[in-house]
Amino acid sequence: MSSSENNTLTLHFKLTGGKPFVLEKIDSALTVAELKRLASQSEHCSIPAVQMKMFYKGKQLQDADTLSSRKIASGSTLLLIKGPKPANTEDVNMEIAQEASTSSSATAAAAAPVPCKGGCGFFGNPDTDNYCSKCWKDLKEKEEKEKEEAEEKARLEAEKVDESVEASDDRPVQSDVNRCWTCGKRIGLTGVRCRCGYYFCSTHRYAEAHQCDYDYKTNERRKLAKANPVVMADKLDDKA
Repeated sequence: MSSSENNTLTLHFKLTGGKPFVLEKIDSALTVAELKRLASQSEHCSIPAVQMKMFYKGKQLQDADTLSSRKIASGSTLLLIKGPKPANTEDVNMEIAQEASTSSSATAAAAAPVPCKGGCGFFGNPDTDNYCSKCWKDLKEKEEKEKEEAEEKARLEAEKVDESVEASDDRPVQSDVNRCWTCGKRIGLTGVRCRCGYYFCSTHRYAEAHQCDYDYKTNERRKLAKANPVVMADKLDDKA
C-alpha cells in the first residue's frame, strides 16, 4: 500500500433531517473548511458549507483545523448540523440602507413643525422639549417656585423639630436611640423620632401612646401666624 493511500480517509457523515452518507479517499491534510465544501457537494447533504457545523466525538471542529491535527482516523463518523446563515455583503448593505432611510425619516419628522406642548396654539421648539419660548419660560418658573416651596417646607419642618426638643435642664436625654424610650425594645434603624425628641418603636410611636410632652397647640398657633401675617392698610390722609 502506498504512502498516499495511507494518507486518505473514508469518513461517515450523519446529519439531522437527512440520510447518512460516506466520502472516500479524503486527504488527511485537508482543513475542516475544505471538508465542509466536499460534504456540501454530496447529493445526500442539504446543508450549505457556510452554514455547516461539524462535530467529532462531541466537539465542534474549527474551519482552520486539519483532519490530521484533530486525529480523525479513517472510518470515523462526523455529525453535521445546520447553523444560522451568516451575514453577507448584500445583507449588510441592506441594513445600512434601512438605517439611513430611518435616520432620514426621523430627521424629516424632527424638522416638521409641531404644536407647542403647553397647548397655547403656537409651534414648539425641539430644543425646549417642544414648548414655545413663553410656555418654556413659564414651566421653568413654575418648577423653580415649587423647588423653593419644597425647600422652605423642609426648613420649617427642621425648625419644628429643633423647637420641640427645647426643654428644661432637668429633661432626660435619650442616650441609646436604638431602643424605644417607653418600653426599651430594640428598634435599630426602624425607630421613629417623635417631635418631643425621643425615639419609639411602632407600638409607642404615636403621641397618645407615650404621653408626649410636645406642645402641639402652641406649634399650630405659630404655624397659623406664619401662614397668615396681618396686613395693615396705610392710613389715608384725606378722606373722601
